Amino acid sequence: MDNTADNPNLTLRENRHLKETISALRTELEAMRLEKDHSVQQAINDISMENQQLKATINALRNELEKLRFDAREHVQQAATAADEEIKLLKATINAMRAELEQRNAG
Repeated sequence: MDNTADNPNLTLRENRHLKETISALRTELEAMRLEKDHSVQQAINDISMENQQLKATINALRNELEKLRFDAREHVQQAATAADEEIKLLKATINAMRAELEQRNAG
């Protein structure tokens, strides 16, 4: 025969104990949910921070690449200008030498 049916005090104590257990489990479950939510939020924040850092790195690299391209174009332009100047100087020298040679041959 069941002792709890014979003793109402025992039944009340068991009920109270079960309610306390349920309450403790609910509290623990809520704490676990809060901890999980906190962990998820922290992971989101970490990823967001990493994304910002990666974007900053990308922008810095993009700016550096653009500067290198600009510098290379400028260097090529300077080299072309210098080559044009040298060509003009060489042509002028050739013309002067040709004129001098023609003058010597004529005279």
